[in-house]
Amino acid sequence: TRVTIRSITVDRTDTAHPKLVKFRGSTSLGTITEDIENLQATIVFEDGDTAAVANDSDGDNSNDSMDLRAIKVRISARSSRADSRYQEGDHYWRQEFATMIAPRNIIY
Repeated sequence: TRVTIRSITVDRTDTAHPKLVKFRGSTSLGTITEDIENLQATIVFEDGDTAAVANDSDGDNSNDSMDLRAIKVRISARSSRADSRYQEGDHYWRQEFATMIAPRNIIY
């Protein structure tokens, strides 16, 4: 079996158009989408606890990587340009998306 580490991050190099970028290790695989301001992932454990990372060395049997059951993902998207008709803040429309991902055999 071959395992490849992939990650996604928000690149704010162009402040006018932040974007999601996918990586394999430290190699960029390119832009996934633009105008994404925030991406948060939270681990959900077997006992219902949540955390940003698993902790296998905390001295108890909770929140270990083997107890991981799902991941909550929250993304904040923004319109590509300001709209003067929208009178809030910086005139960009924003929307937040959230989902829970619970794949089978996640601990393997």
